[in-house]
Amino acid sequence: MARIRLRYPGGLCKALTFSYDDGVQTDFRLVEIMKKNGLKGTFNLNSDMFAPEGTVYPAGQAQRRMTYNEALACFKDSGMEVALHGADHPFWERLPENVCVRDIIRDREQL
Repeated sequence: MARIRLRYPGGLCKALTFSYDDGVQTDFRLVEIMKKNGLKGTFNLNSDMFAPEGTVYPAGQAQRRMTYNEALACFKDSGMEVALHGADHPFWERLPENVCVRDIIRDREQL
Protein backbone atom coordinates (compact mmCIF):
# COMPACT_ATOMS: atom_id res chain seq x y z
CA MET A 1 0.00 0.00 0.00
CA ALA A 2 1.36 3.42 -1.01
CA ARG A 3 1.90 6.04 1.66
CA ILE A 4 0.92 9.63 1.02
CA ARG A 5 3.14 12.14 2.76
CA LEU A 6 1.89 15.68 2.81
CA ARG A 7 4.58 18.32 3.01
CA TYR A 8 4.84 22.05 3.39
CA PRO A 9 6.73 24.17 0.85
CA GLY A 10 10.35 23.11 0.54
CA GLY A 11 9.47 19.54 1.54
CA LEU A 12 9.18 20.40 5.22
CA CYS A 13 7.05 18.11 7.37
CA LYS A 14 6.34 20.67 10.12
CA ALA A 15 5.39 24.32 10.17
CA LEU A 16 4.85 27.08 12.69
CA THR A 17 1.91 29.36 11.93
CA PHE A 18 0.83 32.69 13.38
CA SER A 19 -2.81 33.74 13.20
CA TYR A 20 -4.38 36.86 14.70
CA ASP A 21 -7.98 38.01 14.85
CA ASP A 22 -10.13 41.06 14.40
CA GLY A 23 -7.91 43.89 13.07
CA VAL A 24 -6.86 45.84 16.16
CA GLN A 25 -4.48 48.79 16.28
CA THR A 26 -1.77 46.78 18.06
CA ASP A 27 -1.43 44.81 14.81
CA PHE A 28 0.71 47.69 13.45
CA ARG A 29 3.43 46.93 16.00
CA LEU A 30 3.03 43.18 15.57
CA VAL A 31 3.42 43.40 11.79
CA GLU A 32 6.60 45.48 12.18
CA ILE A 33 8.07 42.97 14.66
CA MET A 34 7.20 40.07 12.35
CA LYS A 35 8.69 41.77 9.29
CA LYS A 36 11.87 42.65 11.21
CA ASN A 37 12.28 38.98 12.15
CA GLY A 38 11.34 37.47 8.78
CA LEU A 39 8.05 36.02 9.99
CA LYS A 40 4.74 35.78 8.19
CA GLY A 41 1.26 35.65 9.65
CA THR A 42 -2.42 35.51 8.85
CA PHE A 43 -4.64 38.34 10.05
CA ASN A 44 -8.35 37.54 10.16
CA LEU A 45 -10.42 40.69 9.61
CA ASN A 46 -14.12 41.53 9.97
CA SER A 47 -15.13 43.97 7.23
CA ASP A 48 -18.28 45.20 9.02
CA MET A 49 -16.44 45.86 12.27
CA PHE A 50 -13.84 48.45 11.30
CA ALA A 51 -13.95 51.50 13.55
CA PRO A 52 -15.33 54.67 11.97
CA GLU A 53 -12.64 56.92 10.47
CA GLY A 54 -11.43 59.41 13.08
CA THR A 55 -12.26 57.21 16.06
CA VAL A 56 -10.34 58.24 19.20
CA TYR A 57 -10.23 55.69 21.99
CA PRO A 58 -10.05 56.53 25.69
CA ALA A 59 -6.60 56.26 27.26
CA GLY A 60 -5.98 52.75 28.51
CA GLN A 61 -8.59 51.01 26.36
CA ALA A 62 -6.92 47.76 25.33
CA GLN A 63 -9.18 46.63 22.48
CA ARG A 64 -9.04 49.28 19.74
CA ARG A 65 -10.28 48.22 16.33
CA MET A 66 -8.62 49.61 13.23
CA THR A 67 -10.42 51.80 10.74
CA TYR A 68 -10.57 50.54 7.15
CA ASN A 69 -7.81 52.96 6.13
CA GLU A 70 -5.62 51.88 9.05
CA ALA A 71 -6.04 48.23 8.04
CA LEU A 72 -5.14 49.09 4.46
CA ALA A 73 -2.02 50.96 5.63
CA CYS A 74 -1.03 48.12 7.97
CA PHE A 75 -1.46 45.14 5.68
CA LYS A 76 -1.00 46.40 2.11
CA ASP A 77 2.45 45.36 0.88
CA SER A 78 3.27 43.94 4.35
CA GLY A 79 3.76 40.39 3.11
CA MET A 80 1.12 39.22 5.59
CA GLU A 81 -1.96 37.25 4.65
CA VAL A 82 -5.40 38.80 5.19
CA ALA A 83 -8.16 36.27 5.70
CA LEU A 84 -11.91 36.32 6.13
CA HIS A 85 -13.30 36.12 9.63
CA GLY A 86 -16.95 36.87 8.94
CA ALA A 87 -18.18 40.37 8.11
CA ASP A 88 -19.59 40.91 11.61
CA HIS A 89 -17.93 38.06 13.51
CA PRO A 90 -20.95 35.73 13.65
CA PHE A 91 -21.06 32.30 15.24
CA TRP A 92 -21.52 30.37 12.00
CA GLU A 93 -22.28 27.09 13.77
CA ARG A 94 -25.48 28.69 15.09
CA LEU A 95 -26.68 30.07 11.75
CA PRO A 96 -28.39 28.56 8.71
CA GLU A 97 -26.00 27.71 5.88
CA ASN A 98 -27.40 30.34 3.49
CA VAL A 99 -26.80 33.11 6.08
CA CYS A 100 -23.21 31.92 6.54
CA VAL A 101 -22.57 31.88 2.80
CA ARG A 102 -23.93 35.43 2.42
CA ASP A 103 -21.75 36.62 5.32
CA ILE A 104 -18.63 35.09 3.79
CA ILE A 105 -19.37 36.54 0.34
CA ARG A 106 -20.05 40.02 1.79
CA ASP A 107 -16.82 39.87 3.83
CA ARG A 108 -14.82 38.81 0.78
CA GLU A 109 -16.28 41.56 -1.40
CA GLN A 110 -15.59 44.23 1.21
CA LEU A 111 -12.06 43.09 1.99
